[in-house]
Amino acid sequence: MALVPDELRKVAELFPDRLALVVDGGGSMTFAEWERRSNAVARGLVELGVAPGERVALLLANHDALLYHIAYFATQKAGGVATPINPRLARREVAHILDNARPRVLVAAGDQLARARELAAGLDTPPVVVGPEVGAPYSWATMEANEDDAFQVPIATSDLADIVYTSGTTGLPKGVASTHDNVLHIPVTPSERDDAFLHAAPLATALGTYGAMIASLRLGLTNICLPSFDTTRFAQLISSHRPGWLMVVPAQVLLLREAGVLEGLDTSSVWMVLFSTAPMPPEATRWLAATFPPRQCSSTATASPRPGTRRASCRPAKPSTAQARWESRSRKPAFVWSTITGMASLPTMWASCLSGSEAVGASTSANPTAPLRRGKTAGCTPGTWGTSTPMDSSTSWTAKRT
Repeated sequence: MALVPDELRKVAELFPDRLALVVDGGGSMTFAEWERRSNAVARGLVELGVAPGERVALLLANHDALLYHIAYFATQKAGGVATPINPRLARREVAHILDNARPRVLVAAGDQLARARELAAGLDTPPVVVGPEVGAPYSWATMEANEDDAFQVPIATSDLADIVYTSGTTGLPKGVASTHDNVLHIPVTPSERDDAFLHAAPLATALGTYGAMIASLRLGLTNICLPSFDTTRFAQLISSHRPGWLMVVPAQVLLLREAGVLEGLDTSSVWMVLFSTAPMPPEATRWLAATFPPRQCSSTATASPRPGTRRASCRPAKPSTAQARWESRSRKPAFVWSTITGMASLPTMWASCLSGSEAVGASTSANPTAPLRRGKTAGCTPGTWGTSTPMDSSTSWTAKRT
């Protein structure tokens, strides 16, 4: 197994000039630029005292997606543990995460900087606050001015890669700790085809970090990040960027349906629709099937509000047609049948179906120690996902492939 930053190095070597990230209204960078800039910032983090295993908190909104992508990988290259904090959380929840994670460094920008400074000052051991608006020696520009050739502090694949906190719907947020092995536990081959992945997921969540950032990286896709969801702008980006991949949540699908912005729009570029976080209402599923023709495959990985709930949505009316569609792209159809709740490696389910290497299983938060069940998918090779192992009282759990 490899480290998570090895994936960035690999894709940057394969497609150095391919756009890795496009932030709507906020700039872009290629895979090679992402690799170089994260190398430079990693050196800066080590200079600030980040040691292997220490946390670096990222309090960044989607408007600062460039910083988020760079800081996440720079942290791991410095041997640290990336700790995203959703800026949408309440002050009390952010304070709890900082107190629980005890980061060495806190990266913040924009309207989050003042909050970062205030909350950091209240900790017994305040982290160093860095960002583009912070003066030297902790400015982002100072860190990016370091050497940008290959850099990696020696760590093991069994070491923690990140800690992503839950949304706190059933209490204060809990950290889900993932090792490098966890995040990369299913092999994925980057796509030779230059394609794009459009979404508006908050990056500092499991869906945003794994489902958008890491999944699109591992597949070699251009990540088109919409800072906040807007139906009209989402439709415009489909028209202008012609993405092959869309990732949405049920609420966004309902808003798109009600707004009517996709009526008459050429959606022929879209061949994969991913949706997650909640079960999709049947009427929304039917609308998706009509908007994105049935011959095109859509997969779903929905987090269930009830233990044991299972969903299988957006299945093509004619599987044989779908099969032909996928075979023309040298891929297999991907339909995720089971629900995954709190799974650290969420995006690798989708990638696994694309490679035909594994099927997905199911687990629930009500019984996180139960073995993950063998699941069936249309065209994916059945497989298993190991057992879930509880971490400690401050975490949910993490899953390792057996």
